[in-house]
Amino acid sequence: KDPAECLSVILNTEVVSYNYKTDISEKSDILEEIVQGKKNYIEFISQIQEEDKKPNETEYLARIKAFDDEIKGIQNYKQTIPRLRYGFIAEDAPEELVSRDRKTVDTYSSIAMCFGAIQEMQKEIQSLKSKINELQEGNDQ
Repeated sequence: KDPAECLSVILNTEVVSYNYKTDISEKSDILEEIVQGKKNYIEFISQIQEEDKKPNETEYLARIKAFDDEIKGIQNYKQTIPRLRYGFIAEDAPEELVSRDRKTVDTYSSIAMCFGAIQEMQKEIQSLKSKINELQEGNDQ
């Protein structure tokens, strides 16, 4: 393709942001299990009638802290993951950028189109620089 056509294709391609489903849900189930485990432990200990069968306060607080540390670790993980990703939707993208079945992005073609677009932009930049220089030279006289 002509670099001008490449630029047109690139300018008319919508870029979207997204997360992988696995990034979002990977730790959510585990977090729910740990929170429920903590609730179950607290309820279990509160139902023990005989004092000698209950854990002492230090053991109890250590176990609760362990639950809280696990919960905090997963919450911190969820704040760093998922990372936002960028791309375009193959079904919606111009045919020059996708596979024939429109199910995947053709990376090689996409990169080549970007090169063509960059070349076209550079031509336009050079043209604008020349016009600016001509105007400056006209004003200097």
